[in-house]
Amino acid sequence: MRKSVTGTIILLYLVAIIVTGFFACINSPPIGSSGGNEIAPADNYFITNYEIVADVGEDNVIGIKEVITAEFLPNYATHGIYRTLPLSAQVGEADENGNVTYKNFRYTYSDIKVNEQFEVFTSNGLLYIQIGDPYEYVSGQIVSYEISYNIDLGYDKDSGKDSFYYNLVGSFWDTEILRTEITVILPKEAETTPYIYYGGYGSTNTAQGFTFDGTTLHYVHDSILEAGESLTVRMNLEDGYFNPNISYTWDIINLVLIALIAVISLIIFMKKSNRSELTPVVQFELPDGTTSADVGYLIDRYVHEKDIASLVILWAQKGYLKIKEENKNTTLIKLKDADKNLKLYERVLFEKIFEKGAEIPLKSLGANLSSTIQTVMQEIEIENKNAFSKSAITLREFIAIVTSFIFTSVLFKIAYTMNYTIFMLLSFVGGAVSYLFLKSLMANLDEVVNKKKVWLSVLAAAGVIVLIVCYFIFCYDFFLDPFGNLIIIIALLALNSIILRKFNVRTELGMKKLGDIIGLKTFIEVTEKERLEMLCKENPELFYNVLPYAYVFGIYDEWCKKFEGIVVKMPDWYESDANLIDFIVISTLLRGTMINFSSALHLASVVKTASLIKTIGSVAGTIGGIGGGGGFSGGGHGGGGGGSW
Repeated sequence: MRKSVTGTIILLYLVAIIVTGFFACINSPPIGSSGGNEIAPADNYFITNYEIVADVGEDNVIGIKEVITAEFLPNYATHGIYRTLPLSAQVGEADENGNVTYKNFRYTYSDIKVNEQFEVFTSNGLLYIQIGDPYEYVSGQIVSYEISYNIDLGYDKDSGKDSFYYNLVGSFWDTEILRTEITVILPKEAETTPYIYYGGYGSTNTAQGFTFDGTTLHYVHDSILEAGESLTVRMNLEDGYFNPNISYTWDIINLVLIALIAVISLIIFMKKSNRSELTPVVQFELPDGTTSADVGYLIDRYVHEKDIASLVILWAQKGYLKIKEENKNTTLIKLKDADKNLKLYERVLFEKIFEKGAEIPLKSLGANLSSTIQTVMQEIEIENKNAFSKSAITLREFIAIVTSFIFTSVLFKIAYTMNYTIFMLLSFVGGAVSYLFLKSLMANLDEVVNKKKVWLSVLAAAGVIVLIVCYFIFCYDFFLDPFGNLIIIIALLALNSIILRKFNVRTELGMKKLGDIIGLKTFIEVTEKERLEMLCKENPELFYNVLPYAYVFGIYDEWCKKFEGIVVKMPDWYESDANLIDFIVISTLLRGTMINFSSALHLASVVKTASLIKTIGSVAGTIGGIGGGGGFSGGGHGGGGGGSW
């Protein structure tokens, strides 16, 4: 069923949003990584000396070597220390007016080495290097730990300049550091003024007494760094100083996929765009026993509850049931059993309605039909499957799904590079909206008879445009999308919008049936009163025979108004305790009957899917003044901290 495919795709997008949000939460840096933080100092150890050498590569990969000398106090069961390194961080930078802006970065680490036994794992957005033997203690000892690793900072996301902005001592150490010595080695000479910030997060205390010869910065901090304090170095460099190794694999894959789906779409377009000629024939009845429920499906390739509800009048006209209104309650009374003159889906529904007796209150049908309604809808589709080309439908759905998935991939790649969780989530929203946009185009194309849903396409298109504009305003730059994939995928969306609007999924037989249906609708809309009077004399049942079809077309009232002043006999299959003056009163009551039946069918659908909704809900529930240089303590890349264990 078309609705099930759409529901599945939207469900996949919802799952993607939930999963992405979940992993974003568990991999987010701890609170305080981009703001002030207070850490209770440990009382079982302290660091006597901390030496850091940062060997900066031209590719913006920094080789870090640390020598941490820790003194462990006696009477504490301590195995060693652990070092935490952020997998992502917000880097703060101030403009000339002191306004701080933050940019999100994602880091990769490699070649981790330690001179002692160690274990590496990740948790809560941090990479942990746990050093020591779980079966031995270092209490009362002074131990020097030598740690080395490479950190890839990627590109700096600043089109105007490059910079070295790094927290050599992070703000998440839980103990005091008595002495700190840092050395920064640049890959080539630079004309810049180094700034060294120290203190709590956001501090602009600048250190003096360092040496810098254009490539090597050296500084010894003899004052104590308390728990939670950091030491940060910033050097503003000329644009293009770094040449980071950026992988374009994802972009190339997206570009290739866009090209493939564009070619496939064009090929399909050339084969499927020529619509067979539609030749409506104005008539007051349909050939081949086409029911009003069939008409509902043939109009838009979807079975609505109202389509099935219209069968009540059709069955009454054929003598299968009687409708009784009493005390504002409607009762369906079976007059004879369903036979071979009814279609299979009609027999299934009819027998289910009267399963518990010959007289059934309409309001009791909802729960009783919950296990049958989906079967009936599927059988209506099967009954009319020869009106549509299955291969054409599959190809059209394929275009919509793949286009939306590629659109999602392009948006997600940009958001992932920026390391903005909210935009990663919005990329799935954008993909879902683009899919619904293409689906609404297909729905409008299918629904040839009723053109009132164009606003759905307009709304979906507006949603896509808003998301695209937001990306261009807040996200877009060359480094994020070097091949212009976002622009190209937008062009592909526009191309496929045109293709899908021209796409014909009806067979030759389907086009003939559609012509008959449009002919009947035209008859209802344009036939004049004099012509109706003559037809009613020839066929007194004309009004009631056409009534269920008019209800499906959505022109029920229009059909009834045409018979004002025309003598229409009262139906013998309708009883009411109301004062039935003429057929207009009856037609109003009959419309209420079909509406109530449609509501009962809708309730049946709700009952059928309630457990699924509950399951989805349970899954979702398991898943939250600036100093010179433009920097400050703790505001740069890297850092992290550590503690004992």
